[in-house]
Amino acid sequence: MKFKSKLTAVSASLLTAFALSSGPVAAAETTTVAQSNLYDQVNIKFTQAYQTRSSELVKEISEDVSDLSGTAYHEPVEASLLHLNQFIADYNEATDSVKKAETTQLQSDIDAAKTQIAELPSSEVAHKSTFTSRVNAVVKANEEKAAAKKAAEAKAQAEAEAAAQKAAEEAAAKQAAQEEAAATKASAQEMSVSTSSNNPYGLKYTGYSSIDSARAHRNMIEQGGNMNIHLSLSYDYIGGYGFARSTWIALCQVTGTSTTDFSVAHQNLLADTLVRDYFGGDWGNVPTSGGW
Repeated sequence: MKFKSKLTAVSASLLTAFALSSGPVAAAETTTVAQSNLYDQVNIKFTQAYQTRSSELVKEISEDVSDLSGTAYHEPVEASLLHLNQFIADYNEATDSVKKAETTQLQSDIDAAKTQIAELPSSEVAHKSTFTSRVNAVVKANEEKAAAKKAAEAKAQAEAEAAAQKAAEEAAAKQAAQEEAAATKASAQEMSVSTSSNNPYGLKYTGYSSIDSARAHRNMIEQGGNMNIHLSLSYDYIGGYGFARSTWIALCQVTGTSTTDFSVAHQNLLADTLVRDYFGGDWGNVPTSGGW
């Protein structure tokens, strides 16, 4: 049995094996020149069939095998035809499984495609490599989609947490503003009630029982007294000067400062504002009695 054409790796090696084990015996005695020429043509068709997997070529080869019936060529060619058909079937199954994996991108279909590729003859290096590359591309695409999904979920979670934090901060700020407004209103009402009884000089603010006490306290503070006392709106008298709560809040409104700023500088500002506006700006002019 002779092979004039060069087959693919698998077809050439296998058909050669068939030729060695089942080659024609005494071909000159059992074949005609026409049959020998037909055998040469069949070899060429085998090469083309392995490359193209053409059903039309397979059909022609099948007819040629029948024409070689009764000759020494028949048995090896028939065996080669069986192998060709099996190869084409395996190739088509691998093609279909790879296409399905590319379409669905499901892990089960990817695994099935890998199994089908593994069943191709080891000599089919080019085909196996091409199929494997296509499946690997599907795997990579799935990994990229999974990573993108994970990143999107992490981003969404971070945005949700940030929104929740912002909402909590806004709610806290609103609550604080409401509490401060309520305290301001309560202090204004308290000041209104006490003005006539505790403010004989018609002063706007009330607090100390006498200006003498306030002036003495200021002098004591200037000489190193403690300013860090009663630093909260919860006290009736606030800070080192002992401002009444209503006085403190009213002075903060006049100066446009925060009611929760208890720094020494702020306390001095409020005291000096009071003296400036109602005692001529001079502590020495503060009367010896009255409201603070």
